[in-house]
Amino acid sequence: TLAARGYVAIAVSQPGYGRSAGPPDFMGPVTVSAVEDVIQHFRAQPFVLADRIALEGVSRGAVVASLVAAQDSTIRAMVLISGAYDFEASPDSSTPVGRRNMARRAQIASDIAIETDGTAEALRARSALSVVSHIRTPALVLNGEKDDRTDPEQARALAAGILRNGIYARAVIYSEFGHAIPYATREREIEPFLRTWLK
Repeated sequence: TLAARGYVAIAVSQPGYGRSAGPPDFMGPVTVSAVEDVIQHFRAQPFVLADRIALEGVSRGAVVASLVAAQDSTIRAMVLISGAYDFEASPDSSTPVGRRNMARRAQIASDIAIETDGTAEALRARSALSVVSHIRTPALVLNGEKDDRTDPEQARALAAGILRNGIYARAVIYSEFGHAIPYATREREIEPFLRTWLK
């Protein structure tokens, strides 16, 4: 694990999610700012190498990590797992993934409406693909082909967009998995990626 190799590992609970304090804003500016505050706090600690900070996010955390990276080019690397990167896109009902995503999309739209004003601008503010041209962080983007919450094509598109910026990015899509990718499976990709970019 990273901790066993001397890295400091911090888990950030998003404001308003679960039992966390603060206003819920469905991975919007309040959440992005909260994560950036944690990064700045630890950057200032004497036991942290300020130029070797990586982000790893799963599901909502992947969305937030990608948005933080769009604002903070000093992030050394990021691992994004099972995230959605374009909330404005409509699922393609002609594909199996699109049909699976129709019901989940309705739930996500409801969550966004509850936690934000539900406008197109609110959707765009939470969509990393709308700001991918600003991302300068090497990325490993993992997704399950059978994910009923996210579209693996968005994972591919995000990695491709980062590559267009001249920055390393790779999407790994697991044909046999859905939203939950087993820890042991994903660690086979994550461990060497972080070892490379954090040295």
